[in-house]
Amino acid sequence: MIQCKRFLCVHTRLDTARKTTILYVTKLGEFISTVPTIGFNAETVKHGNINITVWNFDGREKIRSLWRQFLEKTSAVIFVVDSNDRDRIDEAYRELHIIANDELLKNLPILIFTNKQDLPNALTLDEIKEKLNLSKLDEMKTKWH
Repeated sequence: MIQCKRFLCVHTRLDTARKTTILYVTKLGEFISTVPTIGFNAETVKHGNINITVWNFDGREKIRSLWRQFLEKTSAVIFVVDSNDRDRIDEAYRELHIIANDELLKNLPILIFTNKQDLPNALTLDEIKEKLNLSKLDEMKTKWH
């Protein structure tokens, strides 16, 4: 029997995190050239006996209001951070904590995906934990990985 899971792939407005690229590498197992998402798109990725539907939103304020339509059966949130974009990590912090405090999302686990760790200017994992104030998520009893 195949289980179906729905994940809300919520992102900061940061257009350089390569969220769509991550989605398609996961789905297809290979790198393909993508364009930035305008609005949203959805893809189903099969992992073992689980079909995972990932809703990929571009993060603009206008689009955020559409998230509500997709939250009812959502199993988790995937939050992508561009670890090489030191100038905009504060924006990632704000977006993450908006999600963690949202009434419909606050009980869902959050996967924090730090992209571009291979680049020389990338924030270390310890720096990301500090800049995103992940200890505050622990205090709120938010499950994150």
